[in-house]
Amino acid sequence: MLRSGDRLDVMVEKPAAGGRMIARHEGQVLLVSGAIPGERVAVRIERVDKRLAFAATIDVLTPSPSRGPRSCRRRAPRHRYGRADASADRR
Repeated sequence: MLRSGDRLDVMVEKPAAGGRMIARHEGQVLLVSGAIPGERVAVRIERVDKRLAFAATIDVLTPSPSRGPRSCRRRAPRHRYGRADASADRR
């Protein structure tokens, strides 16, 4: 059973409504902020509900091929999720 504050490594599957991404841990759905599809990330559980949990990315363990260079974060800090290749949305 997941609890707030738990740390996990998960694979991000696809986008969800509201800007978060869907991942799963032992069958439970996680809504993850700060990641893009295809990434393996370390997350911290923020909140747990009956059917799902909310998590924040702590570290990107395996970046998606769609993730752009980290240098763009210094120039545009408001882009929390890094730069993703727009063509990845059309796949």
